[in-house]
Amino acid sequence: MPFTHPYFDFILNHKGKVVTLCDIDPERYCYFDLMSHVSEGVLADYPAGLGLSISMFCELRGSGYRVEQDSDKALIDLFSMDGILSTLNIYVDVDTPTPCQVINPNEVDGDDVVVVEGNQDRECVEDDPVYGFSDEDDDWLLGEEDEGGQSDDGGSLVDEINMEDYDDDDGLSDYQSSDEGENLSSGSDDEGLRARAGARFGTSYNAKKPYLDAEGEVVLEEKMIFTDVDAFRAKLRDYTVENGFKIIRDKNEKCRVTAHCAFKGCPWRIHASPLPDGITYQIKTYTPEHACSRVNENEDATSSWIARKLLQDFKDNPQLGLDAMQEKLNTRYGIEASRIQLYRAKRKCVDVLEGSHGGQYKLLPTYAIEVRKTNPGTLFKMQFNRPDITQNPMFMRLFVSFEAMINGFLNGCRPFIGIDGCHLKGPYGGVLISVVALDGNSGLFPLAVAVVESENNDSWGFFLDHIQTIIRSTGQNRAWTIMSDQQKGLDRVVERILPEASHRFCAKHLYNNFKAKFPGLLLRKKFWYAARAYNQRDFNEHMAAIKEINTEAHDHLAKLSVSSWARHAFDERVRSDHITNNGTESFNNWLGPLRGKPILTMLEGIRCKVMSRIQTRYKKGVAWKDGITANSKKICTKIQRFSRHCKAEYCGGTKYDVMDNGVRYLVDLGKIECVCRQWQISGIPCKHAMAAIVKDRKNVEDYVHSYFSKDMYLRAHGRMIHPILDPTMWTMVPGDPLEPPPLRRLSGRPRKNRKRAADEPEKIGKRSQTVRCVWCKEFGHNKRTCQRGPIRGRGGATTKGTGSRGMGRGGGTFDIGSGGNKGDNIAASRGSSSRGRGTSTRGRGTSRGRGNNRGRGNSRGRGSNRGRGTNTAAAPLVRTCT
Repeated sequence: MPFTHPYFDFILNHKGKVVTLCDIDPERYCYFDLMSHVSEGVLADYPAGLGLSISMFCELRGSGYRVEQDSDKALIDLFSMDGILSTLNIYVDVDTPTPCQVINPNEVDGDDVVVVEGNQDRECVEDDPVYGFSDEDDDWLLGEEDEGGQSDDGGSLVDEINMEDYDDDDGLSDYQSSDEGENLSSGSDDEGLRARAGARFGTSYNAKKPYLDAEGEVVLEEKMIFTDVDAFRAKLRDYTVENGFKIIRDKNEKCRVTAHCAFKGCPWRIHASPLPDGITYQIKTYTPEHACSRVNENEDATSSWIARKLLQDFKDNPQLGLDAMQEKLNTRYGIEASRIQLYRAKRKCVDVLEGSHGGQYKLLPTYAIEVRKTNPGTLFKMQFNRPDITQNPMFMRLFVSFEAMINGFLNGCRPFIGIDGCHLKGPYGGVLISVVALDGNSGLFPLAVAVVESENNDSWGFFLDHIQTIIRSTGQNRAWTIMSDQQKGLDRVVERILPEASHRFCAKHLYNNFKAKFPGLLLRKKFWYAARAYNQRDFNEHMAAIKEINTEAHDHLAKLSVSSWARHAFDERVRSDHITNNGTESFNNWLGPLRGKPILTMLEGIRCKVMSRIQTRYKKGVAWKDGITANSKKICTKIQRFSRHCKAEYCGGTKYDVMDNGVRYLVDLGKIECVCRQWQISGIPCKHAMAAIVKDRKNVEDYVHSYFSKDMYLRAHGRMIHPILDPTMWTMVPGDPLEPPPLRRLSGRPRKNRKRAADEPEKIGKRSQTVRCVWCKEFGHNKRTCQRGPIRGRGGATTKGTGSRGMGRGGGTFDIGSGGNKGDNIAASRGSSSRGRGTSTRGRGTSRGRGNNRGRGNSRGRGSNRGRGTNTAAAPLVRTCT
């Protein structure tokens, strides 16, 4: 007879116990085999000689239809049923055991066998060590809907039955101790057949497990099982928080957990204990009824509990705020949490998702090995400090430049790099230094990043020493140019390490220093005109205008090296006319979200962002149809429109005379020159050269420098940064663990936003009034975010005391008037300002004593000191809080 499947799997279920029978051959399997496996697998705990009534059925999945299994024919029909699955669930039911008393058959005839019914001689049965079940054992005698298989005290049925009273010589007791490869199924004479059912058993508990109802709330029921005690405790905590009531844990041990409702008179109670395996937990008794009202604050809703519940929300939105967290808790669980609980929960979620700030420093040596393993040629250098051999090494500095970045920079970018640093926002501080170059499309191409303790000579030297290693690795003598923000000491370090390189300063930072001394709109315009001039004539013209306006401003700019800020003095071989360092600052802003993360998470985030950026740009470059990059093509098109106002006259050879706005410009297409020098400095034809090119009907792309070609762009982005294995797969580097750097925290909350320039407009917020700190008396912050202590001598806040506005903290005075006017003395001392030494003048008291009795000063902010006399007295230090 054809069967539906060549092999079947049976899952035997009986009172919470599950046995799996694999690879059942329907052609060699019979009803007797099924009974044997049921007896050996799920009924092995029952003693021999116990009369049992066994029934088996298979429930078809999805239909609820049961197929009784009571003969070979029923089993064959089951195997041949259309649409049946290869995995079948066989449910075994056993009626209540019927105690039997068997007389030795060698001494009496069969008629002498006495059968004692279960309802007879109850006393005798209870005293019997085999059949004397207690009331607690009724939990084991489960019906069709009962699941589990444990008594309240955690004992099993086998423990309640004295197995020594029975001889277990029926051949089934040692079934599982047989060899694993032995064929235990009947009718298996061929050696080449597959392993039949019974070759291996996998026992587990099949009672009801925790689940959520239709509304997504936790449901607890009697006989429900859990993997261990911690799982039960966690589910119990979820249940109490969701249902809004507090519990008292009478017993909270590994061997038992008992709790009841904290509200007096409420009948709710639960008790759970382990199953015989000692690990799996089951609810033994449970009273679900409540007679109490709901509470919105629950001690079980700890910060750790909140963190577990909101972890997925933080994965979806890492910037989730405290107010949004509270709203989610109210909506889902109806609870209120304190701000500090929410803050701690957020911190724990961030630690789980991003890692520990201090712990990730220990992984840096292993990370360096993994980077070099997957990206050969990568330059990864790290410095640490170890003042004592007994101490673990402490992290100092780190430099990393991937092989794809080095190769792309040397083969596809201009010899121009920008350097800038930005502060890290983690608890250990530090500075992230980045260096970027320019590709053929005038896009930012990152070359390297470094993490240092601060911007000082040592850290700059560490960074630039590895930069010069990259620059000189090719052996080419190129005209290198470095642009920076005029950081303190950086110019001397550049001159020492890279003496052949020219050093530019960001004109924006130079102007910020310039306008602080010489403000004015006219000076501002002239400064930028001079900085952007492409030739000496235009530069001199604008500098002369600055000198006419302010001689000191002209002298201030004359002290600076012209080649460091004026465009006309830039090296033509670099083919870059940038006068600001905005590119590096844009790169740091691009990395902004990573600057507050742990160091390893930050480095991996930078690697992934740069890896994706390189490949995205490479795909974009491959699709270009022109010989030059898209941005260069756009610039040429714009210049070509401007060149229509120029008139070009051919002079002979490769020279042209171009008239532009009444001024003649000499253009030599053969030498790639124009007297305006824009073509030589930028590498892209100026409008005068463009007029000559159009006049000669030449291809504009032939006169654009090769730095802007498509081939150069693809060489820059042609390599790839290879991925790195997950940290769980790393092979840890042996040795002493690397410790994080020392904490460097100022008082107050750490600053997240960058410091703005003096003339830079502030973002408009909700708070419109001026904020002033009561400690340092400065504007722009309050005492909570103040990072400095109280400073003497600063202008104090206005108080009710005398003279505090005019004289500050140390200028308050008071009088001791003659004639024993004690009230005047007390009132004046109360009205004086806060800190400092107040002076007193003996003599006649003034007529304003009554006003001073009220603790107020006069309108001029001075003390009442009009009396005569020369003796002075020191006033005590009084601190006035505002």
